[in-house]
Amino acid sequence: MEISQEDWNENRQYVELSTGITMSYVEMGVEDGPALILQHGMTDNSRVWSLSAPYFAAAGYHVYMPDLRGHGYSDQPDTGMYTVSDFAADLNAFMEAKGIEQADMVGHSLGSMTMQAFLLLYPERCKSVTLVASTPVSPEHLGLDNYNYAITLKDGEHPDDDFMSGWYTNANPVDEEFLGYVMKESQQLSASSWKAISAGGSVEDLRPFYPYFDDSIPLMILHGTEDVFFNDDYQKDLLGYLPWATYKVY
Repeated sequence: MEISQEDWNENRQYVELSTGITMSYVEMGVEDGPALILQHGMTDNSRVWSLSAPYFAAAGYHVYMPDLRGHGYSDQPDTGMYTVSDFAADLNAFMEAKGIEQADMVGHSLGSMTMQAFLLLYPERCKSVTLVASTPVSPEHLGLDNYNYAITLKDGEHPDDDFMSGWYTNANPVDEEFLGYVMKESQQLSASSWKAISAGGSVEDLRPFYPYFDDSIPLMILHGTEDVFFNDDYQKDLLGYLPWATYKVY
């Protein structure tokens, strides 16, 4: 029901997917409980859920926390970019490999964009979907700032400490041991992964497809007012595309 920061990596498991990659993931909770998939954000990995997952486990869920391709301890294929469609296909393959027919799906930031693509492409697998710190998936909303930074990294280079401190700026206090692990693991991703992640995050456009989303699937959008990446205007745009969503502001 709980895994310490020190022991998190020892609890990682690995599964080969039909999409051609080996995915790292951590699971906890009630063995036969309803499936809950928690998907991390850009450059993060399963550890970002380590402080919140125990609450879901205690509530009776079987919690799965995968590392997206290019992230954490999952494979980092040399494909030039990783799109939200790639991530969604991997997630579907993960569910197939683990025998998960349907799950409650939660995604944060890039993970929330992945969940939007997943909701479009694999609606039959979604019991519910929750988008945390999200945005419409479009080049207009995502821009190229992250990519323009990533292409300055040479092979073997990593973002410096000042960049990482800004990358993980928090409006509220965060457990320092947890944050230290998360920052270091994100910082140690290869330059090619930073480029592929940031390129893929800005290339897709789901706006023409939002009218085709299944509005019978329960959908929630969670927004924090101190979010410096995706502000109130982004939320208004997202709600315009997904008007049936329940909207919660903190």
